[in-house]
Amino acid sequence: MKDHAFKFAWIASLLAVVCIYGEQQVLAGEHGHKGASDQAQDAKLAREGAALFKHQCVNCHSVGTTGGCLGPVLAGESARRTKAFIESRISSEPAEIARFERSYGHAELMPHPRVAPEAAKALAAYIISLPAPSGGLQVRAHEIKEGAHEAAVNLDSSQEALLRGKRAVYDKGCLSCHAIGGIGGSLAPSFDRIGSRRTPAQIGQTISRAQLMVGPDPEYGERGVVMPPMDLSPHETSDIAAFLSSLK
Repeated sequence: MKDHAFKFAWIASLLAVVCIYGEQQVLAGEHGHKGASDQAQDAKLAREGAALFKHQCVNCHSVGTTGGCLGPVLAGESARRTKAFIESRISSEPAEIARFERSYGHAELMPHPRVAPEAAKALAAYIISLPAPSGGLQVRAHEIKEGAHEAAVNLDSSQEALLRGKRAVYDKGCLSCHAIGGIGGSLAPSFDRIGSRRTPAQIGQTISRAQLMVGPDPEYGERGVVMPPMDLSPHETSDIAAFLSSLK
């Protein structure tokens, strides 16, 4: 009886191991198939997104080789944003809009058109697939512009001038590279407390001709330049210097 019981227990244990192994193999196969299916779906969405991007987004955004300069460069965006964030930024679905407002935590710097949820998913899949530029991103420092020093020294520090300067900082796209209070770009130094670090004259000297570059070619006029130099009037320079000087 003991021998029969031992054999029965041994066979039962062996069957259990076989069943567990078989179940694991089935699950592994399902997961592997699901992974391949997900990859195929992502690739399909990315192709659809590329077509949509070409017709709707390329006038403002660059993918690193072609596109406009009004919006951020999207090449290598996966290193900075998640697909979920991108989708919430451009989808017209109320739940996605609410999610973006929670994650962004501030009024939009520039209102962005929103598209149907299906289009948003495709565009997000395409944007997240874009590789970073082979030469990386380069930022050329601001050059000193003639007359900027005098404009900043004699700046108007009235409330009206501060408001004009603040509006110019937003309208001229300064926050594409710089940030105030954590809102804005990260390619250039933050404006926080800049009024405690620099004089109005120093600020006025250095707010005219920065360029955002994509790739190693520094020649202006080549396709590598994404953001052209700013061409501010003396009055605009003075107003911006006044506003930035007020950030203590």
